[in-house]
Amino acid sequence: MGTEAEQKSETRRAVKAHTEMTKRMLASRDAGGAVAALVVGNENLQKDIAASMKGDKAFREYVDKTYKSDGDFWKIVTDEKGNVIDVKDDGDYDNFNVYDKNGKKIRSVKKDSTSFVQQVINAAGSKQKWDDVNHAMATEYGLSYADGRGWYAIDERGVDKAIRNTSPALPDSSIAQHSIVDSITNAYNGVKENLTSKVSDIRTGVKSLTDKVKGMIYGKNDNVVPNGITEKEAKTYKDTIIKQKEIEQRFGYDNALCYGTSVINLYRLVSGMTDQQVNDYFSGDEVNKYISKPDCYTIFDKLSNSVSAFLGNDKYYDYVYQEEKGWQILRYGSAEDFQQSSYKYGIGYYYTGTNYSGKANHYELIVNNPYTVHNPGQQEYNLGWIYPVNQISIRKDWLK
Repeated sequence: MGTEAEQKSETRRAVKAHTEMTKRMLASRDAGGAVAALVVGNENLQKDIAASMKGDKAFREYVDKTYKSDGDFWKIVTDEKGNVIDVKDDGDYDNFNVYDKNGKKIRSVKKDSTSFVQQVINAAGSKQKWDDVNHAMATEYGLSYADGRGWYAIDERGVDKAIRNTSPALPDSSIAQHSIVDSITNAYNGVKENLTSKVSDIRTGVKSLTDKVKGMIYGKNDNVVPNGITEKEAKTYKDTIIKQKEIEQRFGYDNALCYGTSVINLYRLVSGMTDQQVNDYFSGDEVNKYISKPDCYTIFDKLSNSVSAFLGNDKYYDYVYQEEKGWQILRYGSAEDFQQSSYKYGIGYYYTGTNYSGKANHYELIVNNPYTVHNPGQQEYNLGWIYPVNQISIRKDWLK
């Protein structure tokens, strides 16, 4: 749960994050109108924004007075077999709240003093292994673990409905219906979804025209490989290290494939993954399990496992978990620290601006000895952390 000072600091960061996000979206040409309508109808959000305009000290005093900081709060989602499939911060101070995947509440279980992961398993009534649930919490659910702080949400995947918003204006029973972050995000996504749909229609039309032109140039029997790419086109990546734009434009992803591209580039260096193998992998169905379209949400460990198995390897690269620290993922806070380690490869978590909030805006493959950063994008970012990776045996159960 962390010390009182740590809890207060975490609450300040959370409130500042949703307030600054709202202010940025208000200035957005695409979503400003929708978010403005939301702010007009939300007195708490108006107060947050007004307080943020008075300077950092006044804002901290406002948050300390308005928001509670004394708890860790968790919602557990289970499948039809009772297995844990998600764990989120839901705003409840005292309980683990268990739901099925359709949103129906099953039970609430009081917290006790046993291992947090074991409490999750017990509350769900699951027979899953501790290691499997711990691994999923650390890699798939948007959660992280730190000494003295315990488990906490590091991005929007790990938060359910509210970021610890327990303002007196909102009784505890209404928290789930009054999510500041979800409301803002939904307003923004409503605009974005409409724009995305129009862009998708344009892309479909362009692809159709492109296919017709290919047929005129190459003919109908020019050794077409999966996804309509001719053999001549299959060797068009400029360098061993592929830029994310090359894959995004070829296979229809949005401008956010830096994480997935870093995985591919890792196996380009380690296993000699060819241009043709890259095209074949992205043309198959397996990739869709680990990289969503069009937003590029990537499950790192399972994508790495899948790519390595596709190449015929018996091991894959995953993050390094420290048993002596509760299976916390190992990370280095600077390039110098990583260079002094024995790890050959790592994934850099990068951010924009001056303060790293814990959520990465960009990912890059980093090679040690000599220290080399392979940026799959075009923009420069600031380094937050480097997470080393090492080889472990292929997880065949993930490939089913």
